[in-house]
Amino acid sequence: YCAIFPKNASIEKDELVKLWMAQGFLGSFNFNGNKDFEIIGGDYFDNLAMRSFFQGFKKDNEGNILSCMMHDLVHDFAQFLARSETLIVEEQEVSHVKIRHLGVGASNINNGSIYEETYLRTLRPLEGWWERCTVPLDVFSKLKCLRALSLHGCKLNKVPDEVKKLLHLRFLDLSRNIFEELPEAICGLINLQTLKLFKCLYLVKLPKGIVMGDGDEEGCKLKDLRLLNHLQGKLSIYGLKRVAEVNEGKEAELKKKENLRVLTLEFGDADVREEDGLKMQGILEGFQPHRNLETLNINRYPGFVLPFWISALSNLVKLDLYGCSQCLQLPALGRLASLEYLRLIDLYSLKHIGSEWYGLDNTHLGNNNTDNGSGASGSSVRQQKVVIFPKLNKLEIWDCVELEEWDMPLLTDIVEFFPNLSNLKLIRCQGLLALPPLGKLKSLETIYLEGLHGIKCLGLDFLGISPGDDCVVRGGESASAGATIFPELKDLTFRNMDEWGEEEEILSRNKGEIGITAATIMPCLTNLKISNCPKLKRLPEYLFPEALDHLVIRYCSQLTGTQPCLPLHLDWLCLEGELGVVRSSLLPLGVSPHNNYPNLKTLVISDSPQDSLPEGFNLLTGIETLAIRKCEFLDFVPEDLKHLTVL
Repeated sequence: YCAIFPKNASIEKDELVKLWMAQGFLGSFNFNGNKDFEIIGGDYFDNLAMRSFFQGFKKDNEGNILSCMMHDLVHDFAQFLARSETLIVEEQEVSHVKIRHLGVGASNINNGSIYEETYLRTLRPLEGWWERCTVPLDVFSKLKCLRALSLHGCKLNKVPDEVKKLLHLRFLDLSRNIFEELPEAICGLINLQTLKLFKCLYLVKLPKGIVMGDGDEEGCKLKDLRLLNHLQGKLSIYGLKRVAEVNEGKEAELKKKENLRVLTLEFGDADVREEDGLKMQGILEGFQPHRNLETLNINRYPGFVLPFWISALSNLVKLDLYGCSQCLQLPALGRLASLEYLRLIDLYSLKHIGSEWYGLDNTHLGNNNTDNGSGASGSSVRQQKVVIFPKLNKLEIWDCVELEEWDMPLLTDIVEFFPNLSNLKLIRCQGLLALPPLGKLKSLETIYLEGLHGIKCLGLDFLGISPGDDCVVRGGESASAGATIFPELKDLTFRNMDEWGEEEEILSRNKGEIGITAATIMPCLTNLKISNCPKLKRLPEYLFPEALDHLVIRYCSQLTGTQPCLPLHLDWLCLEGELGVVRSSLLPLGVSPHNNYPNLKTLVISDSPQDSLPEGFNLLTGIETLAIRKCEFLDFVPEDLKHLTVL
């Protein structure tokens, strides 16, 4: 059947499956009962793809195939096998007596021989051809055996009533046309399975037989979705702020639509009163989908509480909450067993993230010391370990401006947090006063922190260290074998941290303070960027591990005194803007006659207010690439570069 597509044509998977369905290749209702034809066809497609019948796949972000092509040899073979039933014509006459499937070009659409093919089952245009022609009425009046008809992009300004004569039609594509309304005759196509109206920009009216409104009211209501239990793929509902009754969401019966995979619920931009917010809560509560749902997007929801059913979606992979500006608390998302991606944006009223988010109770958060005595009832019963966000891979929190506290207790004998989290973004959460103990998250590879103006010091909490840990010592005491902090972290960015100030030396052991001796901190960190931190005076030493090979420091104007020495294996260094003591000298970073960093291959100096190269520059002999940008006052002569023998 794929021989109906021209060579090198892009074949949409969804359309191909629906064409198969229209021809009856996937069975019949009597044979398959309620089994979904699209699922059966998708399995057939995947089987053919696995056997290399298709190639050149285009996929969505989740890896699902959207379209493909056929290899030239496979296409030639398909055309050979289907030569008696399938034909593509551009200029020639149609002479096959029993042709079943026809792809036709614009110059041939008015050819009378086409409409003598009364057994024709498929008629579709060649891509980009039909938009230059007028579709004759013979298409509707003579080809009465058609199962699939595509008039995609034919510039139809009217769909004629004669369409009702195509009683066997199952697939009708009227996309990208200019008609303003569909005739009532469309409702007479009792076998129609697929009606495509993609980008019919002038369409303003549907026939009453399609619009399932009550009485004389125009338009659809949410309850009209209740019978569409074979909906699959994506469903988006917009303008929910205009819904009048609280129970309308429940009447849609989304819970019965087990093939639905992606659901978007958009409420709208308008501000609402408190009583309206409560009504929106009830509406959203009624939209409980089937547990098979994989992606949920809730946009501009004006309610105060998110529904409980979100935490019951056991197959949910992606959750996006955007513009839920009055939401005060998050549901128990931590118990979602399949969730891999979570993004929270513009939750302006959210102030605290803690036990309710993780789905923990007092049993998990209370004192977990085990009483070994015989007097404590139940002390011999060991509590089962709970894993919070077991599959979460990427977490993003944007513009939650009132968020003050993110609590994450590290009770590792009872609770494990984020075992697979590899990517974390915290952006413009200005009210956050402290970071959670991220250091003990064993899978974190990338951390991006921007606009956290409430953070003044990272401290021990950020590293996930408390005085009771075995990797921490007091004064000169020795420590037992220690833990690794940020064991997998590779990429770390601090940007626009306005209040991040002088960092206390938490690793010191010389003044009787808490210090760390046995812990290894960020052993895999290779990429560090620190930008626009105007109050930062000293770079934390633990941010410069031996593995670091890419370092960017931008616009940190208060850097003073001696800074941590650059790692010996550093390969790439960028210094940009006003950098305090570092702007005029590299010596505070450890550059000296005894340490000339032979592994440093690339140096970038940008937007510097200095009029000369920084002190210590002449000691760097291994530079292969030197970039000087936007340094309008910098003045030097070629003699200043003579030490760069490998430049």
